[in-house]
Amino acid sequence: MISKNLTIPVELYSRLRELVHLAPYRYEEKNGSDWNLSAENAPDVRDESGRLAPDAFELYFELLPHLAKLFVQQNPQQVAAYKNAPKPAAVKPSAQLIPLEKVPEEHEKQAREIEEKFYAGVPESERVHHVLPGVMDHMLRHDLSYSMILDILHAEDTVMSSESAAENRYGRAVTLYSNERIGYVLVMNANAPDLLSMRPWRADALIPYHLTDEALADMDRLGLTIDMVRRIPQEAQERYPVPGTAYTLYYFQGYSVKYHPADSRIVSISEGLPGVRNPLAQPKMRGVKRQPARKIPSDVSSLKTLLEDHGFTVTVGGKHYDVRHPVLDPALGKKVTTSITPSDSQRWHLNTARQIRQSFGLDLRYADPADSRAGIVRDSKSGKVLSEFSRADAEKNQSTQADS
Repeated sequence: MISKNLTIPVELYSRLRELVHLAPYRYEEKNGSDWNLSAENAPDVRDESGRLAPDAFELYFELLPHLAKLFVQQNPQQVAAYKNAPKPAAVKPSAQLIPLEKVPEEHEKQAREIEEKFYAGVPESERVHHVLPGVMDHMLRHDLSYSMILDILHAEDTVMSSESAAENRYGRAVTLYSNERIGYVLVMNANAPDLLSMRPWRADALIPYHLTDEALADMDRLGLTIDMVRRIPQEAQERYPVPGTAYTLYYFQGYSVKYHPADSRIVSISEGLPGVRNPLAQPKMRGVKRQPARKIPSDVSSLKTLLEDHGFTVTVGGKHYDVRHPVLDPALGKKVTTSITPSDSQRWHLNTARQIRQSFGLDLRYADPADSRAGIVRDSKSGKVLSEFSRADAEKNQSTQADS
């Protein structure tokens, strides 16, 4: 094959350099088309469960296809010459594609598997202490289980001490169970049987998390300390495994991290609950895809502007606004009223949108303002035209009413 130069973005080049160690795999014609995933003296591209590792998935299914696209754009003549060349079968991940609606079930399944491993050998009657998901995963990464908690709590050489909310980072009174022989300290809620944290007896035994450049940038942007970042996967209140990958999303005290267990790597940090989505998900789509719903504004001024954008007239009538549509209702016999100072209900704006939908057939969440002004009402799911009114007819009707 003739060597060709390819111009690529700096970010793409940098990421390829980071993943180059995953590239020494070749296509082989052996008992059918297949890829050799066991190259000599090269890292395995599969994780501990035998699935394609996230970095390998990114390299083979995101970066390389992007390179191919750039090659096609920059070398059209060469691409035309290669059209008839045999094309090897693509590497397929062993992970089963999971529909989006099945992701919550997959989360529950993985949570059950983790709990079975964590509580192995401990009868149900002795599982009296609640363990946060992050603490549970942190212990399993150290090959520790629930039985160790019981060992520390019941050991004669365990030292118990108390801390007030002002003395610790947990914001509540806690009881510490320290055992130098076993080598760990348990932090329990003083007012409930909850395990808030498990930490080594010696500070230098803390797990050495590795932060990517993206995670370091996120940490600086959010103003977090390395101690706080370390606490997120260790003391997380919520856990979100990402099906089909080795990644897990952890949520703690308003922040989330994306974590990979292979080298204790924190990939990214964000504020708020993580937006969980299965990257391999294949949702079933039927009919026409519905557009994202528009949020109905909850302040009077913004709602008034939205209504006027859709061709409604909004006039003051006593303590209410009278809402009419001269095109959708040429006779102006229909109207919707909404309070000028809607302080009686937090759902007043949604009630107004529902009244408009019932009176004029117009769903403000999905309707196109251009259609509304033209007198066109569409089905919010299929986009099919349900009714159509003529502005000329509306003006003619208003003129007839004025003459009479």
